[in-house]
Amino acid sequence: MTYRMDKCLYEYMEVLNLKICVINVKMYQDKTRQEMRMSGKNSLRAMRYFLTK
Repeated sequence: MTYRMDKCLYEYMEVLNLKICVINVKMYQDKTRQEMRMSGKNSLRAMRYFLTK
């Protein structure tokens, strides 16, 4: 009984971590987009840099 509960809890925690990770990625992308908008010409250079990495 406890094993099944632990397994469920573990899977729930993994899903929670994944959601937090996705939220962080979205926030990071929004931040980089704002920075790119500010830099104008540099945005294309930055995109090329990220794509080649």
